Amino acid sequence: MAENLRYNASGSWLNSANPSTTYGRLYDWATVMNGSSTSSSNPSGVQGICPSGWHLPSDSEWNELEMALGMSAVDTVNTGNRGTHGTGMKSTTGWSSSGNGTNISGFNAFPAGYYYYYYYYFNFLNFGAYTYFWSSTDNSSSTAWARSLPWGPAVYRYNFSKSFAFSCRCVKD
Repeated sequence: MAENLRYNASGSWLNSANPSTTYGRLYDWATVMNGSSTSSSNPSGVQGICPSGWHLPSDSEWNELEMALGMSAVDTVNTGNRGTHGTGMKSTTGWSSSGNGTNISGFNAFPAGYYYYYYYYFNFLNFGAYTYFWSSTDNSSSTAWARSLPWGPAVYRYNFSKSFAFSCRCVKD
């Protein structure tokens, strides 16, 4: 998909600061998985919340995309900021602090930020500056692999808490 999922499901949030539906909704990991088991396969085989004929990409599929955009295979296992290919994945508008991308990949990522909730604490964070995307691959019972595009050129890979709500991109089967 060249846009964020916008399906209004229980376990999803819409940031009222979003200027358009282009930014999509934010989903916790249980919601994007929709009862499916974790998968690190390529393709993942996890439909999750994606429409019929589409699936949630695994960490391996994210790595494949990143290598197609110029990251070395050796760097795919690293966590934190990796490579300079993030600029080509980012939209040409909407990013603060001169963080707009070139979108040469057609991925067209908008800075939707994320939603954090913990007991009675609820907050939308990093809107306009970052975007985060789930994978279908968990790292533990409480964390899963995701990608983030910060204001700079890198792509951030980390195992985030499953309670965070991130954007979702689906891949055509």
